[in-house]
Amino acid sequence: MYKRLRNVGILFLLIMLLLVSLLPQTWGMQSEAGAQEVALPAVSSSYIFSPYPLAQVPASTGFDYPVGGTLHYEGYTIYNCFGCDLDWPGFQGHTGEDFFNNRGGDPVYAVTEGKVIFSGMGPGLWGNIIIVQHKVRGVTLYSQYAHMTDSYVQAGQVVGRRQVIGTVGETGTVEPHLHFELKDPAKIGHGYTGLGFSGNTIHSNGIAYYKPSWYIESNRYLDSPYGMFDWVRAVPHGLSLSGWGFDPNSTEPIAVDILIDGQFTLSLTADETRPDIGRSFPGMGDNHGFSATIAAAAGTHTVCARGYNVGAGSDRDMACRQVEVGGDPYGSVESVALDGQGGIDASGWAIDPDTAAPVQVKLTEAGRLVAVVSADERRGDIEASYPGYGPWHGFSVKLPVLTGEGEVCAWGVNAGSGDDTLLSCSNVSGGWESYPLSAPPAGRHYYWPWYDSRGGSDWVLMASPEGAGELDLDLNIAGMSLDLYSFGGPSPAAGQTVAASYGTLMGGPVVATVLGGEQAVTSQRVLWGDSSLEEVAGIEESRLSSHYYWTWYDQLSPGYLNWILVANPNSTPVYYEITIAGEDPGPGGSGTIQPGGNVTPAFDGRMGGPVEVRAWTDSGRTAPANVVASQRVLSAAGEAFNELPGIPAEELDSSYLWTWYDDVEGSNWLLIANPDAAADMYFEVKIAGSVVDDDAGIPIGPGEYIAARYGVMGGPVQVRTWSDAAHTQALDSIASQRVVWGPSFGETPGYPRNLLADIHRWTWYDQQSPGMTNWVLVANPDTAPVYYEISMPGLDTGNDPGSSGTLGPGGIATPSFPGLMGGPVEVRAWTGSDKSSPAQIVASQRTLYMGHFNEVFGITPVD
Repeated sequence: MYKRLRNVGILFLLIMLLLVSLLPQTWGMQSEAGAQEVALPAVSSSYIFSPYPLAQVPASTGFDYPVGGTLHYEGYTIYNCFGCDLDWPGFQGHTGEDFFNNRGGDPVYAVTEGKVIFSGMGPGLWGNIIIVQHKVRGVTLYSQYAHMTDSYVQAGQVVGRRQVIGTVGETGTVEPHLHFELKDPAKIGHGYTGLGFSGNTIHSNGIAYYKPSWYIESNRYLDSPYGMFDWVRAVPHGLSLSGWGFDPNSTEPIAVDILIDGQFTLSLTADETRPDIGRSFPGMGDNHGFSATIAAAAGTHTVCARGYNVGAGSDRDMACRQVEVGGDPYGSVESVALDGQGGIDASGWAIDPDTAAPVQVKLTEAGRLVAVVSADERRGDIEASYPGYGPWHGFSVKLPVLTGEGEVCAWGVNAGSGDDTLLSCSNVSGGWESYPLSAPPAGRHYYWPWYDSRGGSDWVLMASPEGAGELDLDLNIAGMSLDLYSFGGPSPAAGQTVAASYGTLMGGPVVATVLGGEQAVTSQRVLWGDSSLEEVAGIEESRLSSHYYWTWYDQLSPGYLNWILVANPNSTPVYYEITIAGEDPGPGGSGTIQPGGNVTPAFDGRMGGPVEVRAWTDSGRTAPANVVASQRVLSAAGEAFNELPGIPAEELDSSYLWTWYDDVEGSNWLLIANPDAAADMYFEVKIAGSVVDDDAGIPIGPGEYIAARYGVMGGPVQVRTWSDAAHTQALDSIASQRVVWGPSFGETPGYPRNLLADIHRWTWYDQQSPGMTNWVLVANPDTAPVYYEISMPGLDTGNDPGSSGTLGPGGIATPSFPGLMGGPVEVRAWTGSDKSSPAQIVASQRTLYMGHFNEVFGITPVD
């Protein structure tokens, strides 16, 4: 009976079966909507149902769609509508609506409260159907759901609004979809009345059919309070809940009682701001949310939210949920693998529902106890899955190999009610034992603190600059040497770039080595979510430091997650300390990092700056130790990713540059921090040659910062700092630029004037991939003209517009080269077009990918 039949044989067979079942009749004309009524064959009495007494049927609070979201049938189309003509002669007047999304297994919801009157296989081609009786303002109505794969309810069962009652299927048809009807009485008709009709109601064969989408939109909510729980979750010694509710007769917040196991527990007002509710129920307003944390004894509890009626209708329990409070520990062993050095690496997580504190975990191998550890490592994913318990529930440990063949099992040590519990077991696997842990080989090294091709897509790019010759490369991630050649990535010849990605790896540090010691251009590209692109240049070994800075940290603003990553590239342990605004930020702010290890702490509720990381050979701070450090930020509810390498203390300057500033098309802040513990700092900001801000006699105090916006667009940008109001004594500072562009967030440190160079390089350029726009920005920060040239594969320097030219003092070029993709990329500058004398410039590459913004400065040669 339905559209989208692709097999002609099946189509013909179905038509014949339908024609036989209908046995041609005399077609009449009459209906409430002015359509023709059809004399169809009598329906078997086994498919005519007597209604339940209305007193046994719960009253409807309103209607939602049977698939998709509460506001609309998101993800579906109505491909065969009410009264539509399928282009089959004689088969018109469709009595329901067909919801289609080309897949089965999606949930089917009860459109409103009711009582199931039939659940099972229907006649003919109806397939698996459910019929539910409803009471709408004291009148009976029936909903019918057809072609379902699964049915989760039985006749006589009471169902709630939006309760999942089954799944979309293709029983009785050839493509998965849901045929849905609203009607009275509860007869199973034939799906068609015969000839076409118009309007929202049709009477045929003694059945009144209602156009489902019209009826649902006309009866979205009725008189009594309506609402739902977003969630009800266990927390230590109680439960936490969030929900919303309103009375359709008023836009004012309503009173809500929380009942636990039928007993009144808490009274509150549903007046929290919920714009999503305002959007879903136009005209009702936003202030209808409620939330609470409630003490509760250990055990299973039924929690209900009772809404108090306004005007017509009556008080009612809007939503009920079951929740388990307290009890035994739970968790998992997630990874177990031989480490290639005679041991086992094991990791996982554990929570005891009676406490937010870390719990102890016992680990056994081949049935024998081998370790007891504290599950106190930060796990943001566990915090997200179990709100109220915090993030400190992960564990990772090296275990001795007793047999090399048995299982590794983890037991949660109970705290409070319950008992010690077996969390899970995992077989010891070979893992990466063929690629044992190893130190990076000798050569020129480039570092990053972390690699992740599990959470996102991650590439390490390595390029040989023009004229450098072929490079012999090695890549080491978390102590595993991944020779590029053996993994299918050839060493780059002069003027070429190679990219390596390993889809199962996560960890750090990351070390790219040029075995012969020649100079390379390296970067790491991360694609996070659907379109957040980030590129981070490799840190050449000579630029590693024991002391790093950032201007700012934010694990407080809504939607922001912020980590400080510190990796130890040394062969001996190091001790580290992190401070934010001069203070210890809390757990994870200090400790020891083993050789080739790393830490990734986050500090909940902290925001401010400046931020420092320092490292020594031991906790006595006897000698500084070089480490690799960066700051990672996820914003826009985890969709936008940014990574900012630490600024080495040795590279601080009193003058910083950027190529561009845009507080017109995006939101742009300049952050200036004073790292001096005693002296005030005075500053000046220039954009496109004009002073837009100075201290005006008000300095930045010791260990303080400013964050400023200027509402302009242009470049270059310069920040200068002094120790006196007369601007005579330069004082080193920290400076960065923060950009919010559409859904993306990016931060770029200022380019120190003392590191300006005549050559700037990148591994890659892309103005070819769909959704990608790429610019190379070249700025002249000095008072004399400079001549520049850009080179990359496929670019005709001197002929392609923007690939070369002269920049006056304070001038800037922002060329883009449509259709080009490849690397490496190089910008060089001289005092004149005769190229007789190099000239210092600042250069960056800006990328927009699917609306996400990224900027990376050019990499300058290191001797």
